[in-house]
Amino acid sequence: MKQNVTFKNGIWNLAGILYLPDDFQENRKYPALVFGNPGGSVKEQTPADYGEGLSKSGFVVLTFDASHQGESEGEPKLLDNPFERT
Repeated sequence: MKQNVTFKNGIWNLAGILYLPDDFQENRKYPALVFGNPGGSVKEQTPADYGEGLSKSGFVVLTFDASHQGESEGEPKLLDNPFERT
């Protein structure tokens, strides 16, 4: 199961995808992982493969587009700022 989410990174809204186990229950605790994308990639590429696979193994996984990348906010677009990425 996956859901589109947004969250703040400083002044920018970042776009993410939250991958949940098929039997997800809000009152349970799950191991969780956060995957950023390599430069030039977006959340629907490499991180999505990990998100889908690991959620099937019981993990909650968040993938996201870094500031200035993909669907996330940030001007100028395509700027790769390591400080904002972390």
